[in-house]
Amino acid sequence: MQLPEDLRVQGALDLILNLLRCGGMLLDSSVMNSAWRVFLYNLSKVVTISCIIIVSLGFIVESYITRDKLEEFAESFGLLITQTKNSTKLIAILVHRKKVLQIIKNAGEQFFIHEKNLLPDESSLISKCLRRARRYTFIFWVQWALCLIFQSASKRTADNKVREMPIKMWVPFDTTHSPYYELGYTYNVLSCIIVSWYVAVTDTLFFVIVIQMTAQFELLGQSLRTLRRDYEGIRREKWNILNKQPWTNERVLPFGVLLLVRYCRHLRL
Repeated sequence: MQLPEDLRVQGALDLILNLLRCGGMLLDSSVMNSAWRVFLYNLSKVVTISCIIIVSLGFIVESYITRDKLEEFAESFGLLITQTKNSTKLIAILVHRKKVLQIIKNAGEQFFIHEKNLLPDESSLISKCLRRARRYTFIFWVQWALCLIFQSASKRTADNKVREMPIKMWVPFDTTHSPYYELGYTYNVLSCIIVSWYVAVTDTLFFVIVIQMTAQFELLGQSLRTLRRDYEGIRREKWNILNKQPWTNERVLPFGVLLLVRYCRHLRL
């Protein structure tokens, strides 16, 4: 069973999945019926993988070029390590997208205990967790956007007063003079934005899944806390039905069963 629509719209999971599908990361082409959709999916996946390769190669070459300058090499190598981690994460999602989609599906179906509909207090608890996840997701995206804007808008100047790229990454052509500097600036910033954006969205995806699993554990704890109360209510209801049955007459029941019924009535169970 899936969450009702009024609860799903309060969370950020559907929005995150749509954003990742724009990059061809969490789409299963085997279930697509339209050849045009398959073409767009493969095209977006090629663009995403190309950006990953471009950024990774740029950091590798930049680290090699600056190997004799300790300060610049430390910056380039730090960016290379970060990019390696991010690339591994994105490639793993692309390769194992079916398993990731199954995890997401299971995370959305485990809110229902014993396949029964949600009670009002359970719906309220889930709504609170989903709204919290959505709020934290947007806060994380705003922080990502501000950091990238400040990094992209920075003007790096070398010792010889030559303008450099805002992000220390190798560009495959000379960017000393215009318009090659503007072209290299766009190449540098755009490729890094695409890769870092999908990394940010991927991080929020797993964060939202953890929040949903937290809500499921809270539902389980609430169910365990109210278990005795529910059991008492069911037992009283069944005993009232038992008292109203005509077969509790002494002429019908055997002696042992009659004795048990009288004993239970005496204890008022």
